[in-house]
Amino acid sequence: MVRIHQFLESSSVRHALHVAAAYVVISVVWIALSDRMLVWLVSDAGLLAHAQIWKNWFFVLATAVGLFWVLWRSRLRVERVLDGLRVSELRFRSLFERLPAIAVQGYSTERRVIFWNAASERLYGYPAKQALGALLEDLIIPPEMREGVRAAVSD
Repeated sequence: MVRIHQFLESSSVRHALHVAAAYVVISVVWIALSDRMLVWLVSDAGLLAHAQIWKNWFFVLATAVGLFWVLWRSRLRVERVLDGLRVSELRFRSLFERLPAIAVQGYSTERRVIFWNAASERLYGYPAKQALGALLEDLIIPPEMREGVRAAVSD
């Protein structure tokens, strides 16, 4: 139940639900009003059938254009956020790569090294090329402490 609640709380899911709800409302209003309007405007049964076909095709086209617009704008927003993250990461890397006396490392959630500055190379004796991608515990954790680190990081 907690996972469902967390899923529904994410902003991307809320955005998708808003788009879906808007589509349902627009569709219901369109179907209800456009059919009534066509019956009011067209009295010939044959012409009414053709008008309804064209009305339906118009709806498909209009909603496809609307969906394209929503997805395109969402994608632009995501790209802007990703660009900001790239700039932020470059600032982070350039700042910590230039620290001569402070060893800084970055790790993934799987405990793999994703950042290793020159001070870390000097302190631990591993060049960045060797350290990147290696497990944290294999590089800097004494063997007798490795299991405790694995347990602590996995929690």
